[in-house]
Amino acid sequence: DISERRIPQDGHAQMKRGQKSVDLRVSVIPVMHGESVVIRILDRDQGLRPFDETGFSRKERMQIRRSLKHSSG
Repeated sequence: DISERRIPQDGHAQMKRGQKSVDLRVSVIPVMHGESVVIRILDRDQGLRPFDETGFSRKERMQIRRSLKHSSG
């Protein structure tokens, strides 16, 4: 609902180009001065990568793993 700007919204779509299929996930979150939008592009053919192959440095991966152990935040 493009007229609603006070609550977070999520949506998805699928794009096909020839034999290639890509999922788009969209999140819109209200912020103090407007909205913040995140678009995730998920390639169905690639599947999930191992965490060590995501492009994060070793230090960043350790920070993310520590953050995931917290119950909130």
